[in-house]
Amino acid sequence: MKELRSALAGTLTRDDHSAVRTLAQMEAASRTQPAYGVAGAALGLDDPAAALPLLRGMLADENWIVAVEAAATLALLGDRSGLGVLKGPARGGTNSMIECFHVHAALLVLGEPIPPPDRRPRSVFAALERLLDDAKPPS
Repeated sequence: MKELRSALAGTLTRDDHSAVRTLAQMEAASRTQPAYGVAGAALGLDDPAAALPLLRGMLADENWIVAVEAAATLALLGDRSGLGVLKGPARGGTNSMIECFHVHAALLVLGEPIPPPDRRPRSVFAALERLLDDAKPPS
């Protein structure tokens, strides 16, 4: 699970917002449209928990990718408030999209199963798929 958590964090902390180092910068960046990559910046803050209210607000973003990134970041922070996004319409992403990995990995991090019809190992992200296959939800 540690390797899966690390991979999920790595895919969420892309270079898009590497200059975002404070909550205020994160809040400003979240107002850009679309706010891709902003949620993961919370993982680099001195106090990631300070970003919880902003991340919870991002769950309602009109762009489902932004909402998925927020839900996955919340999962890494031990917050289950993004579960509705992870189990909802965002599951419609294809396995060729990194967001599908975000959804599946976040569900496992939260101790939730990946719904069987969604688990189709045909991703272009073969190494990440292996992490999903090897991960066991915490008991």
